[in-house]
Amino acid sequence: MKLRYKIWLENDGKVFGDGPYDLLSRVDKLGSLRAAAREINMSYSQAWELVNGLEQRLGFKLLRREVGGSRGGGS
Repeated sequence: MKLRYKIWLENDGKVFGDGPYDLLSRVDKLGSLRAAAREINMSYSQAWELVNGLEQRLGFKLLRREVGGSRGGGS
């Protein structure tokens, strides 16, 4: 027998599940959306679209963006 669970947050029909939570937790740990996406075998563009879609549905930013350059970027 296995215990299984699924967790999500809802706010007026807006859903935030464990997949996005995993990605954002890894961004927090690694400091980079690209590195977090790589760790879960997700393309950077797919991760970017996921975060942008979540931000639009929730109505606020989830990540602070830093443009890459001589010191690199980050999230």
